Amino acid sequence: MALLVGCSAVPIPSASTPVPTTTGSPTAVESPAPSTAPTSTGDPSGACDVRNLRMVYTPHPQDSGAGHSHFTLVFTNVGTDACTLDGYPGLVAIDADGGVLGDHAGQMTTGQDQPVLLAAEGGSADVEVLFTSAGVYGCTVVTAYGLRAYLPGTGDGIFAAAAIPVCERNVSLFSVGPFRTP
Repeated sequence: MALLVGCSAVPIPSASTPVPTTTGSPTAVESPAPSTAPTSTGDPSGACDVRNLRMVYTPHPQDSGAGHSHFTLVFTNVGTDACTLDGYPGLVAIDADGGVLGDHAGQMTTGQDQPVLLAAEGGSADVEVLFTSAGVYGCTVVTAYGLRAYLPGTGDGIFAAAAIPVCERNVSLFSVGPFRTP
């Protein structure tokens, strides 16, 4: 699986933006609205464009245990045309400067990789992400500023704030499932 990390079309918050901190359980965080107006592709069956998507990070702390947890990333179409998400997104945790923390997510093998059609102006798909606690690895633990997901076959990324503990370097804590209908 190749991910084009350096080709993100999504603006990254500046270094002067404060890094969120958490106390207690994390909460759902929505990605900012697209910086440009939603566009029409003219092809309702075409692949979704990150400019027409927003992503929401939803943790599930009640389901954690034995060093493992999971969260959901919900992708919502804010464009004027229906579009399709297919396959597995790439995923990395990032710092406030947009630098990658840890390593790229692996893929869950579920056998359920089917295209998902997102209706115009509100259709959605989600992915489940399994998360191993950074403490299991004995690594240097830092708090991520957010998550960046990449659409399959592109270097186009979408950001959602997520203050979660991750390994600073060389450890993949995430396993991502395929896009699915929520």
